[in-house]
Amino acid sequence: MEAAVLVSSYVRRMPWFVVVWACALCAMGLAAIARGDDLAGGGQLWSRQLEWIVLAACALVAATVPHYRLLRHVCYPIFFGCLLLLAIVYLTQPRNGAHRWIQWARSRSSLPS
Repeated sequence: MEAAVLVSSYVRRMPWFVVVWACALCAMGLAAIARGDDLAGGGQLWSRQLEWIVLAACALVAATVPHYRLLRHVCYPIFFGCLLLLAIVYLTQPRNGAHRWIQWARSRSSLPS
C-alpha cells in the first residue's frame, strides 16, 4: 500500500509538460540523425544516440525519485565531486582544440564532459 502511495505521489509531482517535450525533441533528433546517416551512406549513429537517450532517461528517473530533502546530507559531497570532475576535464589533453573530452584509460573511446 505504501509503495502505491509513493508511486502515485511521484507521478503527480512529475512535470509531464517537460517529459512530453523532451521525448519529442529526442524523437526529432533521432529522426535527423537517421536521415543524415541515410544521406551520407554511413554508419548507424542513431543507435548510439538512442543508447545515450536511454541512459540519460534512467539517470533522470534516478535523480527525480528521491525527495530533495532526503539528499541534504550528501549535497556537499556531490557538489565537490562535480567540481572535481570539472577540474579533471581541464587537466586532460585537448582533443580537436577542446578540453571537454575525458579519455578513458586503455581505451580509445572518450566521452564529452
